[in-house]
Amino acid sequence: MERIQHNSLVSIVVITYNSSKYVLETLESTKKQTYKNIELIITDDCSTDDTVQICRDWLDKNNENFVHTRLVTSPVNTGIPANANRGYKAAQGDWIKGIAGDDILLPNCVESLLRASKECDILIGISQSFKIVGGKRVLGEQYPSEDNYAFFDDSAMKQHKRLLVNSFNFAPGTFLNKNLFLKLGGYDEQFRYLEDLPFWLKCTSSGYKLSLLKEPIVLYRTGHDSMVFQTQRVYNIAFYECLFSFRNKNIYRQIPWYNIMFWEKEMVERFVYYFVVHICKNRNTSLAKSVIKASNYLYIQSYYHWLKKHLS
Repeated sequence: MERIQHNSLVSIVVITYNSSKYVLETLESTKKQTYKNIELIITDDCSTDDTVQICRDWLDKNNENFVHTRLVTSPVNTGIPANANRGYKAAQGDWIKGIAGDDILLPNCVESLLRASKECDILIGISQSFKIVGGKRVLGEQYPSEDNYAFFDDSAMKQHKRLLVNSFNFAPGTFLNKNLFLKLGGYDEQFRYLEDLPFWLKCTSSGYKLSLLKEPIVLYRTGHDSMVFQTQRVYNIAFYECLFSFRNKNIYRQIPWYNIMFWEKEMVERFVYYFVVHICKNRNTSLAKSVIKASNYLYIQSYYHWLKKHLS
């Protein structure tokens, strides 16, 4: 892709849906960026709460902090990939930093990403999980973890093969070249709750590798109801059904039958999901917790997993 000058316009795209509890904190974090050549796009997927009005009021008061701003709305709920696509396509910047409407950009986020993006088109910074406990912010795991750093040293082809069998969370720290996003056709809107993994597979299969910036740039909120996390239930069924559908249509046909570790893990995950959702009614019961714990133990102790750990 064409290399970009590093005084470039950067588009921060805030992706919202019923984000009224947290979106103000997200928006304030965009305003506090040390890099200033920024446009702000908010794209909302037909929220049923007052997210849109909160964003509109905030933009009226803070518009002067950005090169320009825009609020994109939809009359119907279309799903995460379509919502992100609307915001990304409206962006005029050379680079796009997407963020969910409940996460937080650290002040150095855009400046650090732009400085490090000289030789790449897709850059992944470190995101730190957090939750609010007793009114205080408690930090948790980082994404990607140090165990996954080696992934980013691989070629695009090797990254593709690894993502097929063992994807992991790094989406909150993503920084994209806008031209690349358009060239690859954006996010696949067929899977309405899953935008990231299909796009990463599209990038890597097209020869574009994912690079890593080993620097914290985002705080990733957990401990609340979201598309992935549920506080009262074990699984967010809509998300997992979408994920399994994507695997059925796109992953399984690319995995050879003799990759026993993959099929073993998949079988265990499917069984646990079915048992917890249908037998335990997706409730956080002691039985559900015991089944999940037992399945994790069985996989860790499996012969093939042991071989992989000790022979790789």
